Amino acid sequence: MRAAALSLLLFAAANVANGQAQNDTSTTSDAPTGGWGSCTDVAHRRSAEQEIAACTRVLDNTQAEMWRGAAFWWRGLAQKRAGQPTRAAEDFASALAAYSHYIEITPRSSEAYFQRGQLLAYLQRYDDALRDYDAADRIAPNQIISHYGRGNIAFARGYYALAISEFDAAQRTARLRSASGALHMTDGAFSGRRFVGQTFDALRCQARAAAGAELDLAEQVCDNAVRASNSDADALVARGFLRFKQGALERAATDFAAAAQARPDFAAALLGRGVTRLRASDATGSADIDRARALDGAAVASFENAGLRAP
Repeated sequence: MRAAALSLLLFAAANVANGQAQNDTSTTSDAPTGGWGSCTDVAHRRSAEQEIAACTRVLDNTQAEMWRGAAFWWRGLAQKRAGQPTRAAEDFASALAAYSHYIEITPRSSEAYFQRGQLLAYLQRYDDALRDYDAADRIAPNQIISHYGRGNIAFARGYYALAISEFDAAQRTARLRSASGALHMTDGAFSGRRFVGQTFDALRCQARAAAGAELDLAEQVCDNAVRASNSDADALVARGFLRFKQGALERAATDFAAAAQARPDFAAALLGRGVTRLRASDATGSADIDRARALDGAAVASFENAGLRAP
């Protein structure tokens, strides 16, 4: 997840390495070179400028359009971190063009539809994204990424009961696939690499917190997500959001602060830290919220609509 799974989390076309979709000509031989690991640094151990340079090297050395689409997407995210929104928009447009052209020449690639759908959702083109998920589902039904993506859109639109249903379905499907020995990765640039079988508990908790439903279960699920992920920033944000909704502001502030320390450019963590600081009469919270909006306005809007707002 990346910020309600929309700040997502953001971020690379991992399934392409499998050539999973029917009649999909992408193979491991198409894999990018020139700095892929540095381009797709989810933890942001490198500066935005270093990530931009790494993604540019990938693009200079990679011809496969699915990988190029992912590299443009990652570079666009780094451009946003660097305070270059115009360049970011250009990269997102290039990513969309790469995915669209690949779909034209490989119309039976469910992965291409899923990847483009994820990008469209990130760009808040939700109806277009849902059409791509529908197209992908006709080729490869009941995929984890479809439930995940639909859950993200439902959360963003405030349809929290539907988000709960979709994230629960993603979790069930992940467990079934893990039990049957599946090893491939999914979710694409929108969310980062997520091995099949990895928990969706943070998202399940977050959606329940937004809905104000099954809060006892949400607390158990969130605590499990934090433990299972070794205090991953996504899980900490979900638990912080739940605690905020429960009125436990000090405990929420602790989770948001830990998430922001772990990932300084995580918009949802910055929003949570900023809101809890302002509610504690700490004016520095305004700078956190401004930075969060610059990084991922859609994610900020999703959480604010769900109740995570400054006083």
